[in-house]
Amino acid sequence: MPIKDILTSKVVFCDPDSHLSVAANTMIEKKISSLLVVDGDTPIGIVTESNLVRMANDGRPFETTKVKDVMSSPLVTAHGDLDVFDAYRVICSNGIRHIAIVDDDGKAVGIVSYTNIISGMGLAQGMVRKVSKIMTKKPLTCSPSDSLKEVISKMVEENFSYTIAMKERKPLGIVSERDVARLLTERAALDRLTVAEVMSHPLLSIDPNMPIQEAARLMRERKHRRLVVTSGNGNLSGVVSQGDIIKGMMEGRYIQSLKDIVMKEEQVLSAFEETLIKKTIFLDSMLNSAKDLAVIATDTEMRIVYFNSAAEDVFGYKLNQVIGKTVMQIHSKEKDGNFMNFEMAMNQVREEGEYSVIIELKRGCEKRVVGLRISPIIDYRDRKKTTQGFMLMGKNIEGRMRNEDILRQQEAKWRSLFESSKDVVYISDLDGNLIEMNQTGADLFGYKQEEILSKNMKEFYKNPEDRDAFVEKIRTHKYVKDHEAELVNRKGELIFARITAAIQKDKAGKISGYQGIIRDATEHKKKEEAISFLAFHDALTSLPNRRTFEDRLSNTLEHAKRTKETGAVMFMDLDGFKAVNDNLGHDVGDALLKKVAEILNSCVRAEDTVARFGGDEFVILLPVVRSVKDAAMVANKVVGAINQTQKIMCNDLLVGMSIGIALFPDDGLQPDILIKKADNAMYLAKQSGKNCYKVYSENF
Repeated sequence: MPIKDILTSKVVFCDPDSHLSVAANTMIEKKISSLLVVDGDTPIGIVTESNLVRMANDGRPFETTKVKDVMSSPLVTAHGDLDVFDAYRVICSNGIRHIAIVDDDGKAVGIVSYTNIISGMGLAQGMVRKVSKIMTKKPLTCSPSDSLKEVISKMVEENFSYTIAMKERKPLGIVSERDVARLLTERAALDRLTVAEVMSHPLLSIDPNMPIQEAARLMRERKHRRLVVTSGNGNLSGVVSQGDIIKGMMEGRYIQSLKDIVMKEEQVLSAFEETLIKKTIFLDSMLNSAKDLAVIATDTEMRIVYFNSAAEDVFGYKLNQVIGKTVMQIHSKEKDGNFMNFEMAMNQVREEGEYSVIIELKRGCEKRVVGLRISPIIDYRDRKKTTQGFMLMGKNIEGRMRNEDILRQQEAKWRSLFESSKDVVYISDLDGNLIEMNQTGADLFGYKQEEILSKNMKEFYKNPEDRDAFVEKIRTHKYVKDHEAELVNRKGELIFARITAAIQKDKAGKISGYQGIIRDATEHKKKEEAISFLAFHDALTSLPNRRTFEDRLSNTLEHAKRTKETGAVMFMDLDGFKAVNDNLGHDVGDALLKKVAEILNSCVRAEDTVARFGGDEFVILLPVVRSVKDAAMVANKVVGAINQTQKIMCNDLLVGMSIGIALFPDDGLQPDILIKKADNAMYLAKQSGKNCYKVYSENF
């Protein structure tokens, strides 16, 4: 389906020199999420609710800022004949939500967004995927008492268009980019508002087992861009957005069909078919990574509908430059190089089923020799085998001998792929003895090339029995992709790997061994662990962050309800920290905060929790105390330990600590209430001379 059939043609335009406040008011009045910025009839940018949120976070003056200062530019544009699948690919690859649709003269005729794709395409009949399979399982959340200004900063920092207000793991409301845009037009003081004062509620929540098409229907009828997914007990399970719906609907369908066609065509490229079939795993890896095989699909008029990333490298054009245009239009732009006779080529394709040619392209001083093969795309389900379009496959073959024997060309291609691959490529016999492994593999495991071939694959596994289980999996499924394994190198160092492997068969059809690709995922694994750590810990001090502290406090309070035990929350703020930052700089301030974190950990038990909320604010959770005296003892210990001369980066610093204490269950059994009361007690300690503690009392 071409996107011209689903685009929004009644687009609202604005001038780049108009004030942002005018643009924002227009968006609120017309209930739209974007305005197309034009210079005459030519689109030059787009201003969205997301731009308004980022502007608010940056603290720019709303009244005097102009549209051109915040708009997203350059703008991604496309022709109306672009297929909806390729429109989705353009949106995903560019990280955007809108595409401007232009005519042949570059004039704006409409816009396509997630909403258009959902409304125009609908869902395939019989699709029964559940929203739990596509939803965002870790949405951005906040507390109703959080400052709206801080929440906006988190939305911008973590690239979310919304945040869910939570209380005891249950969603209460939502703050979206549209809410922030509305507040801007109302001239609201964002830094004085809390989430509870502006959030939209009650929320429209759905069950995780709801089919995707039902969720899409709800979005259309209720005009919602996202739905909250809750479990049976009302706890938040995730959020499903328009982008998630489209991804669940469409992602992979078109690309998979192209892959099937390319696989069929590649198997008959030459008399080397048997070797190609044996090395199916290499071909599959090449198609998935799309490193050097240019694949272009066209309709029957040779209008380009698919253009992979390798084609961008080989032919020197970007996807948005060619989609919707004919191959002849693109080729006619070549000022140098030899031209292909398309009429002769297409006649041969129709008569003989294929056409092969070597063409020379020039880009300034750079010359590229490309081997190109054209073949028809046929719907084999159609008895008449009607041609649906054409497939062009090309490869940069500069430097090769054009008249080499085809078998030698193919053998050299596969050997080059084998040796130059950044991943480990191997072939073994049934017992795991290596027959071939490339230099990447030898380097990864710490052996010389001649040494590696004397090894057995089982030697590279941390637990040899894991290899046996993996082999059994391969024999059962014939082909296994991205199997996660723990390997070791010559020094015994751990390697996290993803392995794709398949069986090898001899001419009689019996399994003769295994072939595979090993990808070193160690650094990726470390980054995942680091990201996971930062999600729950403070980046500077490595202490648990506010999110982790509140989770632990919630669990402790649930336990306390059952056991009737007493515990304490201590809210702390450094005395004199601002002077350190102002006079000695943030580096010294950060070093002081790290030192304070170490001191606090030394003052508590293993079962207690020390966390940093931000700035110079710290909290301690004492899950069990006998009385307020136990909490006071810890507070005195902290005050005494902090109020000592600290040697920080050649500076002798003396700071204090003001502490507020709230007890549970006496002061409450809700996390936000306890933290607030401890905070109030801390301010009383500040007012009482600092460097001391105060216990919360209703008489404050």
